[in-house]
Amino acid sequence: MSGYARGVRSEHAAIHHLTTNGYACTRAASSKGVADVIAIKAGQVLLVSCKASDPPGPAERAELVRVAGLLPGVGVPLVA
Repeated sequence: MSGYARGVRSEHAAIHHLTTNGYACTRAASSKGVADVIAIKAGQVLLVSCKASDPPGPAERAELVRVAGLLPGVGVPLVA
């Protein structure tokens, strides 16, 4: 299985988990931005970075936190 396929599988697993827990989700396919998945439910917006193997590095985590700080109620879960 390619790295891309593992990443897509990781994103879909995160979306399944989040929708099961009441979130509306959008996947940013081939994301070159901050988040792979954006999940929303009342009072919450989650920016989710999905990784098939290694967690996001320091620069990517800092960017997630920076962008999350622009909105109230935003969380930054890291899914490996």
